[in-house]
Amino acid sequence: MKRAIALFALAACTTGPRRQKCRLAEESVVATSGDARLGALAMQTSRDGKNALVAWSDRGGLREAIVDVASGRAGPAALVLEGGATALALATDGAGWRLAAVLPEDEKGGGGGAVLLSLAPDGALLAREDLGSAGVQSGDVALVRGPTGWVVAWHDGAPGEYAVRVWHAGTSIAVPADPGHAPMSPSLAVDENGVAIAWADVTSTDVGLATRIRLARVSREGTLSAPWDIGLATIDGADPVLVSEGGHLRVLYRDEEDGDGKSEYYVSDARVGATPLRVSRANGRRSPSVVSCHHTLAAAAVRTYQGELLVGFNRFDSLAQKRGGELQIYSDGVHFGEASLACLPVGYAIAYAEEGEHSRVLFNRTACSD
Repeated sequence: MKRAIALFALAACTTGPRRQKCRLAEESVVATSGDARLGALAMQTSRDGKNALVAWSDRGGLREAIVDVASGRAGPAALVLEGGATALALATDGAGWRLAAVLPEDEKGGGGGAVLLSLAPDGALLAREDLGSAGVQSGDVALVRGPTGWVVAWHDGAPGEYAVRVWHAGTSIAVPADPGHAPMSPSLAVDENGVAIAWADVTSTDVGLATRIRLARVSREGTLSAPWDIGLATIDGADPVLVSEGGHLRVLYRDEEDGDGKSEYYVSDARVGATPLRVSRANGRRSPSVVSCHHTLAAAAVRTYQGELLVGFNRFDSLAQKRGGELQIYSDGVHFGEASLACLPVGYAIAYAEEGEHSRVLFNRTACSD
């Protein structure tokens, strides 16, 4: 089996006057799991770009490791929590970190809940705060630091009672939902007006599923404004991602429009009536991991190619025009199931999970020239 290959698709591709060449460094192994695939993966870089915290979950629990970005060497893996998480979100907190996790209750109704962890610079657990319920089908979590403190949003998936909950300053509320609608897949972003939340509102119609991408503002007190619709999809896995870029809120979400039954992701302004533009295919289990830095948006998304799941890395400008082609990470005969992207002072860090008889957590860096 060939080890991970990095292919810059259409290396000579230009978009208008812009040309990009992106190159990967040498990948390193952060950890190996006995599970065939991970439950969740998240990665964040320190403010100086020297270290990255990589967190992942399998049936054995929630673990993390500190990676030296320059060398790719990972420190020892540490168990943070017992029980597997279905969603993780990371942020820096001074020299340390904050980690939000969704730990669904078991089939018998035991355990479960969304949690916010405070971690030391070396990843050691300092404090835990329980945020609210998380039913057995729960997934997706988002984390930002707003003007008045941390805000966490997660999907509470009690069977038949889906909700998106927002926690701030010790209290949580649910986003509004009409009867028969299922809110899910929350995402948070901060702009000059404070904290915004986007989520997918799914319902059944006479012709199939319909998903509204909704947006609301989170007040300093943790209340929500009346929501408005900023997008529409025809699948239940739209998984919107909200990001602040260049003073504007953008939203990425998945839809299926080309008739092949595989979803793509689109980007548009986060406003009523904005036109979404297709970026790339993204038909893995997760929505793309998106960051804004170096005057561009960048996304890492798991997608298929001839039956295999690979990681595709794309950059695009404020007009949603792609900058160059796609950087691909793949291995013959191996699937990748998770990807997480973070900014570096120069380039990007990327963590991804390889699936198979065992799963591996991998780390790499990429830099692009324009």
